[in-house]
Amino acid sequence: MTCLVVHAGARATGWSAVQRRLVAARTDLAAVGVQMEPDDVVAAWHRSARAMQTTGDDPEPTLKRLMNETNAAGRDTLLLSSPLFLSALSSSSWTDRLARVAGKLGFDRIVVVVVVREQIGALNQIYCERVLALETAAPFSAFVGQARIRDSVDYSALLGPALATAGLEVVAVPWSQLDDDGGAQAVLDAAGIDVSLTVPPDVDSAESQIPGQERLPGPVHVAASRLLVKRLTARGGHADLDPRTLAAAVARVRRRAERRDWDGDATYWGWTPALAEAAAERYAASNDAFARAVWGSAWTEPVPTMPFRDLQLLDAEPKAIADIVDILGRVSAQVERVPRRGGGARPAVPWTGLTPPGGRRQSPGPRRRPPQVGAE
Repeated sequence: MTCLVVHAGARATGWSAVQRRLVAARTDLAAVGVQMEPDDVVAAWHRSARAMQTTGDDPEPTLKRLMNETNAAGRDTLLLSSPLFLSALSSSSWTDRLARVAGKLGFDRIVVVVVVREQIGALNQIYCERVLALETAAPFSAFVGQARIRDSVDYSALLGPALATAGLEVVAVPWSQLDDDGGAQAVLDAAGIDVSLTVPPDVDSAESQIPGQERLPGPVHVAASRLLVKRLTARGGHADLDPRTLAAAVARVRRRAERRDWDGDATYWGWTPALAEAAAERYAASNDAFARAVWGSAWTEPVPTMPFRDLQLLDAEPKAIADIVDILGRVSAQVERVPRRGGGARPAVPWTGLTPPGGRRQSPGPRRRPPQVGAE
């Protein structure tokens, strides 16, 4: 029997940690007949997923090539893994074609594996990731209120077409039940791949933690990153910059935040009790429908509760303000020296510390403690 396993990933469920663990376990998996993307780099894993969706939206050419590679290696299971599959699986026309083509090529079983997580924690992590990547300066409530963000973690809507497609077997792994080796073992178990992974001695312990459990940034770090995004936007945007330039800017802010202990042990949490309650209610029916379809039971993923820890930068310790302004000014100046793609000068926007774009300078003044509202 030849089996096709598609690990679709999901937002804020640690796909990269799973991928690293699968790469580290390549020998173990090959021994039980599992073929994967031969290249270890993440981009290569995404390449096949993208090709299966962009070649006239026809997965056959890419899947046929991968099937031939699997047969040539003498293996009986093809494992594909990329979060890019998630959007494709939300299209009934694509899932129908996948099932038809896979059957035509000789796959006897097609398994779609996805890790699902309660949306409150997932959206909080997605927001932190987007802010720290300098992709948004929006307030938390505005960010999670966007329809495309809300829909990105609605599993019933995303996987409804796959669930309705004959020939596809959809299995879901609860994020709260992931193992502590990067989540790969749970994904493989769900797919029916009988293998016990061993942790190679060269695998960093940071890569073997439960996906999504990595320490999130604190509220000051998030606020500082938002201020940097506003600054870069004021000088004409930064979408035209080389990604390496932005990555270096993000790394400098992160290192300063860690060295100077801007946040201590505080973790960013943007949900007020009322906002979290409304969001949980919004997803309740959808989660229950999804859980009954894949697990045959009600949705049981626990919703986390934490004190509200969103704040403005001016709520930080006064002694940290100068340090934050210094690093943001340095990073901003470094980024602005990079020539724009296509030429053209960047607008001259003087750095004035805590001055919002188009606004007047604000004095730090006395420290204002952020509201600490206990979740109900």
